[in-house]
Amino acid sequence: MINFFFPDITTRSDEPELMDRLDSNEEKLIRTVEQFKLLNFLFTCSRSLMKTYFYTDMMRCPGEKYTLLDIGAGGCDLALRFLQFTKKKKITLRLTCLDSDPRIITYARQKCQNFPEIEILQSSAHDLAQLPDFDYIFANHFLHHLSFNDIRKIIPQIYRKTKKAFLLNDLKRSRISYAGYTIFTGLFLHNSFLFNDGRLSIKKGFTYKELETIVENFSNPNIAILKKIPSRLILYCQK
Repeated sequence: MINFFFPDITTRSDEPELMDRLDSNEEKLIRTVEQFKLLNFLFTCSRSLMKTYFYTDMMRCPGEKYTLLDIGAGGCDLALRFLQFTKKKKITLRLTCLDSDPRIITYARQKCQNFPEIEILQSSAHDLAQLPDFDYIFANHFLHHLSFNDIRKIIPQIYRKTKKAFLLNDLKRSRISYAGYTIFTGLFLHNSFLFNDGRLSIKKGFTYKELETIVENFSNPNIAILKKIPSRLILYCQK
């Protein structure tokens, strides 16, 4: 029972998540994407991070037209919230949202059909070279799906495609967060992949030292590692 709530997380897991399988149950997959909206609202700090680090920068020249790329956008709940926020502030923003699963793309396009400012592409972060440059690049819970080797390849690509700033928000590997997530999802989120995949995601998350080692390998000193509660580690770069 102790291992069920507090497993050994000394080493980062490389086990694939169920929702990343193209043959996963579609009904559960879509329910997972829908339930992400609640998790993002309660636990990821993504909206406040975007406001703090992107919105503040936009307000320096509020009359400009800005572009933002959201990698692994899922159902686009974060993109929609940030678009609505910038609209209230009369900031012109064009968002491009990427996801690699065609089933999620269909769902996201339905959710965003009344928002012409959002373009949804079925693509991968490995294909960034084929996309234009963006003022801002954002990703939430994206990096932990990648191996360390892939992360070392993709972050330089993100840097090259960013004109102003990027923000990569992800999970700190923590036994306490694992136990808390297990209890929360076990009580409130059912009939989706979130109980299995979310717990696995925490095992696939990072320690500060692991991200520090990755950043140290880059020649550019502008990439910072931010810590946020609960159990967030963020790679941030202002160019």
